[in-house]
Amino acid sequence: MDNLQALLSALTQDTLPLPLIKEAAAVFLAVLLAWVAAWLLGRRVSHPSVLFGEKVIEGLMFPFLALCFTYAAQIWLSKQQTLMLFKLALPVLLSLVLIRLIARVFRAVFPSSPVALLTERFVSWMAWGLAVLWITDVLPLVIMEMEQIHLNFGRIKLDLRTLFEGLLSSALVLVLSLWFSAFIEHRVLSQTMSDLSMRKVAANV
Repeated sequence: MDNLQALLSALTQDTLPLPLIKEAAAVFLAVLLAWVAAWLLGRRVSHPSVLFGEKVIEGLMFPFLALCFTYAAQIWLSKQQTLMLFKLALPVLLSLVLIRLIARVFRAVFPSSPVALLTERFVSWMAWGLAVLWITDVLPLVIMEMEQIHLNFGRIKLDLRTLFEGLLSSALVLVLSLWFSAFIEHRVLSQTMSDLSMRKVAANV
């Protein structure tokens, strides 16, 4: 909350502080580089996929690169000044990466499933909610409260934080597994169709 208040205070001044201008320029440059890199890589892809959508900003690659470049810029700039804007940008980009990962994978695996659409919306709300808690510095307090709540499973005693982190880890592994299986299935089907086409050409000859 202190960081957010300091940022709002700096934005309401008559002239923006130079450190804040440098932060904004660094974030803008990181996002721009991510867009250019995603565009250059996406030019080689002939069909939409999890990493690359029909547009540059629709795939997973753009927000992932933006997150990586922004994090690298934060490490570099943190050695020179106190940061405020990066503490707002990183949670937003991380939430966007998680949302885009879930959305693209579920659309690839379950293209017309209403359950997949419902799951995508639930993950979106949860990701943005966690981002808001992170930005407002409320997340550490929520984690502390979760550590105080214990659940008993027979002889096993777990706190709510451990259980929640385990569920998140399991869900992430499940999504990555679905992505990998869809990728393998696509490659196998592409190879099969290519072999059938070659056989048909050979038979006609």
